[in-house]
Amino acid sequence: MSFRRGALSPVSALALAPFALALLAQEPAGAPLVYSVDRRDPWNILHSLLLTEPEGAERPRPLPGWAGDDPPDFFFLVDPGPPDSGPRLQRLVERLENQARPPHVKGRTIEARVLFQQELWRIFDQTFRRENAAPPELRDPLGRLLARLSPTPAELGQLRPNWPDIARAFPMLEAGLLQGAGGWRELRAVFPSTQGTTLHAAVAGHRRLFRVFARLPPGASAAHLGPPEARVGLPLGSQVVLVESLIALASTGELHPVPLTVGVELRQTRPAGRPGSPVRAVLHASRLALSRGERAGGGLRAIPEDALVRGSLTCYGFKQPLEPLRTACNRCHGGSGRLLQTGAVGSVFSLETLDPDNTREQDAVLRVKAASPEYRALAGFFRAARAPRQE
Repeated sequence: MSFRRGALSPVSALALAPFALALLAQEPAGAPLVYSVDRRDPWNILHSLLLTEPEGAERPRPLPGWAGDDPPDFFFLVDPGPPDSGPRLQRLVERLENQARPPHVKGRTIEARVLFQQELWRIFDQTFRRENAAPPELRDPLGRLLARLSPTPAELGQLRPNWPDIARAFPMLEAGLLQGAGGWRELRAVFPSTQGTTLHAAVAGHRRLFRVFARLPPGASAAHLGPPEARVGLPLGSQVVLVESLIALASTGELHPVPLTVGVELRQTRPAGRPGSPVRAVLHASRLALSRGERAGGGLRAIPEDALVRGSLTCYGFKQPLEPLRTACNRCHGGSGRLLQTGAVGSVFSLETLDPDNTREQDAVLRVKAASPEYRALAGFFRAARAPRQE
């Protein structure tokens, strides 16, 4: 399927409809609060200029806790919808160029720089798309800005993991989950090709890492999951957690995984003989909270069960109707929460269970991203930024 330029595509609708921002006037002084509490902050203004509102877009009520200004960014993972022509595109290019001139990160936290980097990086990558691409005029200014605002490897190494803060705030999660405490294991799909990663990571352009952890009920083992072609689901009473973290760009241009968790999806399948729906929770980062260095809850907020979301959340990059979170999860995982979607992906070869203290999925994501043409092009801007200037 193809779409003419300027038409509303399913991907654009997914990314933009839920929390689309109004177009700014010639002087965009009323930008949303995303990276600071100053509506005149250049990064807030750039965020607003990089998003457009499709005509007739379906608009839900704002999620509680985000006040409409800083919605969970999984709504914008697929297509940013920047302006493709006219004065607004020119203003955007000019603002990107201005931000690339020092001082460009004064007073910013490392968290803010990584999160803003994610927004710019997503759009840079989409200038390489064949359909519904971001305007090519944005590629050079975005590349130069990314090369100049990216933290050094030492600065990225200073980022403190926010998982302990998340676990303290949300009792359904355990502080030792990522280390395998309490019987947690990582479930990882194995593909015939070394290019295989989670579908979530592919939708996010391999700029993010998604890992699946499970704890099976007493008496159950990984053997109960069976091969993908015969899998009927998790044993009743199982717990599953999807953890989303970021891949950052260091000032050297290298890909650098950081211990900043920005999303958690948890479900517990209904135990045998017990009526009712599965226990579930979806948490996602507030960019404003993390950018300001707030560590309460690790910067994550719980999305209410009746909040209107796209059914796919971080998976599947196409338009789906808005629906309450409580029914959106059932669409993929069933009413009991037992279904593992890895079995529905045709290219999955097998499913392995691992001690969580491993880097296999991370290594796969880094390998795919490093081989991509958009990353190789972006690395050139970082080399140019480090090259000695000719007098």
